[in-house]
Amino acid sequence: MERRSLIQNGAAELAGHVATALDRVRGLLGREGLDAVVLTTPANVAWLTGGLGARVDRTAGSDPVWLVVSEDRFTGITTGVEYPRLRERLEGIGVDAIARVPWAPPSAYLEAAVAALPPGRRRFGIDAGCSGSAAGEPIMVESELVPLRMALTGYGQSALAALGLDGARAVEAAVRAWSPGETDREVQGRACLELERRGIEPAVVIVGGDERVRSVRHPVAVGEPVAELLMVVVVGVRDGLNVALTRFATARPQGGLFAEGMAELGRIQEEVVAAAVLGRSYGHLAETLAGAYARSGHPEEWRNHFQGGPIAYQQREFEIAPGEVTSRWYDLEVEKGHAVAYNPSLPGGPKVEDTYLIGVDGARCVTDTGDWPRLPLPGGTLVAGTLALV
Repeated sequence: MERRSLIQNGAAELAGHVATALDRVRGLLGREGLDAVVLTTPANVAWLTGGLGARVDRTAGSDPVWLVVSEDRFTGITTGVEYPRLRERLEGIGVDAIARVPWAPPSAYLEAAVAALPPGRRRFGIDAGCSGSAAGEPIMVESELVPLRMALTGYGQSALAALGLDGARAVEAAVRAWSPGETDREVQGRACLELERRGIEPAVVIVGGDERVRSVRHPVAVGEPVAELLMVVVVGVRDGLNVALTRFATARPQGGLFAEGMAELGRIQEEVVAAAVLGRSYGHLAETLAGAYARSGHPEEWRNHFQGGPIAYQQREFEIAPGEVTSRWYDLEVEKGHAVAYNPSLPGGPKVEDTYLIGVDGARCVTDTGDWPRLPLPGGTLVAGTLALV
């Protein structure tokens, strides 16, 4: 599937997505006794707008657009600097008004948000910290928003699937072009180029080789030549959505512990993804992961590296480890439209990672190009295999 832009997806699909997101936010108003919800973070703004992509500073925690949702009004807020490029897009998704604020002082956004509240009402939810005399009665609601945005609409699912395929093609092209002796930074630059040319922001890029791959879990690029074994890890972002994947290449076949470890990780990944069915809890998935490690002879190895989890408008929407029964996420159920990216790993370098979209018939891998070598497993295949270069 090639990437479909917002225009190609169609105005009706986008409008349906925004309407669904607005309904979910307005449902939160009633449950929490709020007069409005103010969305400020890139994740939430991208979700509600269907991938507005307003950011200038990719590292910023606050979006150039804020959104205020009440029972009967939908307001956008941005600066006079950004208004000319964002006006048409905001109007296109049906905002009732766009408030323009000066770029300074920083309190201008919050003051405009409070001004957009229903008359005489000042109890509002917000997704990030706020302060100032105009703040009214803010209630933090980010944790309540996470499950609302995780269940991707049909529009979001199509965007994620297109992103997954494009992201995997970008990474695989960069890895295939590696020549032994090339430095990790040269490979990283090529991976970023392949991603950017497809409109994908490289939020995470880890490129390492040889003994660095075998000795550390995050062998970030340091400018060293890669002679034999290459690993590229990427989280890519487009239209606010994230996908994650890992690919290896080798200058010669990797046998022994590395090959055994990759096969074991393939079984672990297969088991936890197979458990991601509608109605199961994320706590169940975490315990399935731990059990799969144990059945592979590595009962405590999950403790030595972050294992991944649900992915959508954040690199991982939340973290949960086996045994965290008091976490608010432990009993959260898997729903249609959720996506997961688990990344089990073992000492010595083996690691697998792909992104899966969950539907009524189970999970499907959206980062499978069909062109990458696969390791055979008893119950299926492993997408993130190793590639022997000649």
